[in-house]
Amino acid sequence: SLTLPGVTGSSHSGVAGGSSEESIMMLASRLEPSGAVRQWRLKLPRLPRDFTGTGDLTAALLLAWSRRHPQPSELATVIEKVGASLQAVLRRTMQVGRSEICLLDVQEELRNPRVLVHAEEISS
Repeated sequence: SLTLPGVTGSSHSGVAGGSSEESIMMLASRLEPSGAVRQWRLKLPRLPRDFTGTGDLTAALLLAWSRRHPQPSELATVIEKVGASLQAVLRRTMQVGRSEICLLDVQEELRNPRVLVHAEEISS
């Protein structure tokens, strides 16, 4: 998991990931001041290729979006924007037929990603 810098308040946040043949999953959790844990899952469709640089890109996007949405209550928004940005980059990379991610072609999508998949709260 990754603790997000710049997240304000007295809670702690983290993000982890996983995958299956059909999907890539991002999990985010936050420890509330009350001691309760809130968790969200973002399930993105797995693209039919392997790419180089996705881990570094995901970490950079998590840092960037957590700085733009620093409130603990915005953690779901952060992972939604990370997922949308990542999907835009990977789709463009597939279009040009490369395995190393193409960042220059998708600057607008990185600044203003179109969120198509929303995080689901899975806290009990």
